Amino acid sequence: MHERGKLAKGSKLAAAFLFFAACTVLCLPFFQSHEKMYIEKLDQIPDFKQTEKELGFPDQGRDFCAPVAVADTFAYMSEHGYRELLLKEDRNSKTVMPIASCRKLAELMKTRPIQGTSSEDFLNGLKAYIEQCSGYKIKELKYHGWNRHPSEFDEHAEIPDLAFLKNSIRNNRYAWLNIGWYKENQQKHELERQSGHWLTLVAYGLDYNGLSEENTLIVRDPNPVQGRSPRNIFIKVEELKGGRLSGPHQGLPRSARNYLRVVKMGNLTDTSQNRIGIIDGAVVLELWPSPL
Repeated sequence: MHERGKLAKGSKLAAAFLFFAACTVLCLPFFQSHEKMYIEKLDQIPDFKQTEKELGFPDQGRDFCAPVAVADTFAYMSEHGYRELLLKEDRNSKTVMPIASCRKLAELMKTRPIQGTSSEDFLNGLKAYIEQCSGYKIKELKYHGWNRHPSEFDEHAEIPDLAFLKNSIRNNRYAWLNIGWYKENQQKHELERQSGHWLTLVAYGLDYNGLSEENTLIVRDPNPVQGRSPRNIFIKVEELKGGRLSGPHQGLPRSARNYLRVVKMGNLTDTSQNRIGIIDGAVVLELWPSPL
């Protein structure tokens, strides 16, 4: 009886193991497909524009994409457990756009006409805004990319790869992309950086036609060039296999290998504006759960 009891117990354990293994195999495609697409915040994050007259930014806000991109995210977060991320003036205002918060972000990020907002100032300003203007604590604030940035945000990752970008907006994390606009120099076989732009990353895995596409990122663009009404901008990317990135910036020139090139943005290819978009960097933020 004792041996039979042991055998019975062993059989139950074996059966349980086989059941678990079968469930794992059957469920694996579900988990894999789930990772290929993330659209939870797709139509929820606002789409404010840097050129709004109410903001009062110099030169009609042409170079003020960074603070407005962050305001998109903070407006969403303020409705999802982090109410005080927007300044009191905006929380009590009937105006949809958080004007006071945008202005404060621009001030702390040292955003300037022509120069815009560097990655260093973006990170320092974002941290300062959260610490000075809200009661929340930063759990994670990090940067992947080649642009100059403070060491406290450094993860020794100069290439913001696709896997990192996808993971940067899941759960309670939020992210912003720094797109470098480059012009191709065929004689030197390199891409020369002309300017940059900040975007809000909101989703991935869905293309312009609503089809599954694992190499597509979905963003909010503070620049109204693709329309003033709120809309999803679909960015299809591909990994560069070689070449060089150059320009009058600290951190350049460097190999272009493995950086993500924008092959399509919105419903227009990048060549329509005679420029090539490269994801130079990305900022990721996660706050500790709100105690308020």
